[in-house]
Amino acid sequence: MKNNRISSFQKIDALHAFPNQIPPSNTQSNQHDNFLFLVTKPNENNSVINFKDLKSSIVNDTVAITGDQVIRGKKIFEDDCTFNGKLFTKEIVDTTQEGDISGYNFIGEQIYFNKVGIGDKFSGGEVDPQASLEVDGGIYSEGNFTSQGSGIFSGSVSSESLTTNNQANIGGTLTSSGDIFCGGNLSIDGDLYLSGILKSNQHEGFIEFSSGHLRIAADDSNYLNINSGIDVVISGENKFSISNSGNVSINTDNNSGSLNISGDAYIQELYVTGEDGSYERVVPQKYDEPVFFSEKINAGLISYDIDLPKTFGSIPSIQTTLLNNSAEPFINYYISDVTENSFKLNLENLITGTGYFLQVSASTPKIMSVHETKMQSFSTGIHEGNVSYDIYFPEQFNKKPVVNLTLQLKQSRKPNDFGQQGDFAFEDPYQYFYSESNEWKRVSATIEQRTSGSAGDKEVQGNFLYICTGEDFWSKISVSGADFNESEDTDLDDFHIGEDYVYIYSNEANEWKEAAIYTWPYENIPTPMKYTLSNIDQQKFTLNFQEQLKSQYDVHVIAAR
Repeated sequence: MKNNRISSFQKIDALHAFPNQIPPSNTQSNQHDNFLFLVTKPNENNSVINFKDLKSSIVNDTVAITGDQVIRGKKIFEDDCTFNGKLFTKEIVDTTQEGDISGYNFIGEQIYFNKVGIGDKFSGGEVDPQASLEVDGGIYSEGNFTSQGSGIFSGSVSSESLTTNNQANIGGTLTSSGDIFCGGNLSIDGDLYLSGILKSNQHEGFIEFSSGHLRIAADDSNYLNINSGIDVVISGENKFSISNSGNVSINTDNNSGSLNISGDAYIQELYVTGEDGSYERVVPQKYDEPVFFSEKINAGLISYDIDLPKTFGSIPSIQTTLLNNSAEPFINYYISDVTENSFKLNLENLITGTGYFLQVSASTPKIMSVHETKMQSFSTGIHEGNVSYDIYFPEQFNKKPVVNLTLQLKQSRKPNDFGQQGDFAFEDPYQYFYSESNEWKRVSATIEQRTSGSAGDKEVQGNFLYICTGEDFWSKISVSGADFNESEDTDLDDFHIGEDYVYIYSNEANEWKEAAIYTWPYENIPTPMKYTLSNIDQQKFTLNFQEQLKSQYDVHVIAAR
């Protein structure tokens, strides 16, 4: 039955979120399709409000201070909000671009922040961080900065100390007044400013930075130290130093000279400046000292092996005089096969007498001055085909010198030596070709250093044919346009050796080019050549033969003034 008295109304202990949770009144009907909430002031005014309207006006806009609660819908905090306990969230985005966390985007996974993005590009919430911490801009920390994951910083990073147990990529400047620890890779596109020690947590090595000082160390006893100079310390001892004046010291603290060495030094070749300022090779005394001796030539032979009293460091220059104390006939001769410790004496005729002696002077090629007397010893080559040759001194004398020389026969190619059609070879200063006339012919050539190739490679550039003699050395031959029948190039390799010409096709000029090749005077059995000297002046002299030279010789000269 209806009850109109307020004092008779049923009382409930809680106002529930859903009407069907309100207990029914003591009536016969248990169905309440429409609940009303009575608002009354006794003896003055009574009003009612639908329950769902009451809920939306009070409960929906209210957050409980205590107890568990599920909050639905968007919420806007206009004022400060403080959480004294943990805040569990999936994502926080600041869209106002104002305040202390302007432009920050925090994305959490598994109830913690797995990725944190800071900077303008994250302010819209549409871009996700690509690392545990990604900063679009610089980062400054007054205290320690520690990251267990990876970090990406497009700007500079400044911190009292920095620790990361994973990878850190820094696009700007990294500045730290304290320690920096990185458990993974540290990639910096900008500058890295350090005033302490850069260490590895797996090794003893470190790099130490300070004002005007750098130390790179494998450990405390082995390091490179750069201060006002450079020191290399090995096993606690200074082994190598460069002073601030540029002086180098090896195994010594003495730095009085440009180079200071304590201990043995193994040097293959050493050059020093001579009196005229040019560099001269220093040769050990036991190798460099000249030798002078006389050897008896016994009868019965036409060729003799002559041993030098010592072994030279390089092939010496040999000067000889054949003497006879018994007024026996003069015999023409030449020498050959000169080595560091011997040479061969070859005579024109068989020796029959017993009064012959060979006087020998052997010395390394050099220029020296003793008591204002200048002496030059040297060797130079002469080739077949002429009767006179101008021989130039390495340096000019002040006055006409006295000249003494000895001829050394060289083993050289002859036109009738064995060969096959198409063969070619370089022997300074000629390029040899085996011609269609079944003999060797040659053309003058120079040697030039170019791009490496294989021996026998051929190239044409301009009016020159280049033939590789091995690695980056090529013989260079002058060529000119040719009227060549291409059908003669039977092997189709754009190269042909004729009877009197060598032909090669130039892709550069789109034409065949040629070089004339010649035979030369020769002798199958060399004979000693009679010679005289003439036209001696401060620069050169002339070596004259009775007839055209048919073999190649090295001329060993001693000239003094």
